[in-house]
Amino acid sequence: MQNHKRNVGFTLIELVTVTAVVIILIAAAAPSFASLIEKEKLKRLAVEIEWLLVLSKSESVMRGNDVIVNIESVPSSLGNNKTWSITAKDKVTNHIVAEVNGQDFSGVNVSQTFTKTKIDFDSLTGRPNINGSFVFNSKSNKNNIKVTISNMTGRIYTCSELGDYGYGKCPNKA
Repeated sequence: MQNHKRNVGFTLIELVTVTAVVIILIAAAAPSFASLIEKEKLKRLAVEIEWLLVLSKSESVMRGNDVIVNIESVPSSLGNNKTWSITAKDKVTNHIVAEVNGQDFSGVNVSQTFTKTKIDFDSLTGRPNINGSFVFNSKSNKNNIKVTISNMTGRIYTCSELGDYGYGKCPNKA
């Protein structure tokens, strides 16, 4: 009876081959992962701005005081400015109700279409005193997301130009 010794394990060539395949797969997945992170950052900004506006509307009625939303350093054309902020404050007590700022959203281009830098939510109706939108996109994805408010109806809604990000397509201007 012959006693054969079995080789157990793997060779250096097998290890190098498997390592190379894993590195290639990771390198191929990295760009799509970066775009996923960027897309989620844009969706999070849309949710945070919409939440700030809805909260301002609700708090103005609940408190019985107007809530003022201050728009600071948000340009009227898309640009990557990290120093912008949108702050909602009680008009009487000056208590901060909510705030969103650009430091949390680096790489996002932001603009606004309001005619004033302050939006006043009425304490009786909750409606804003002006119409306008916050518009934003990223360097790699130029599909704009808009968070819009209407002073006639008090409606606050989010849309995207191409219907991406899980939002409806923005209505065409007539």
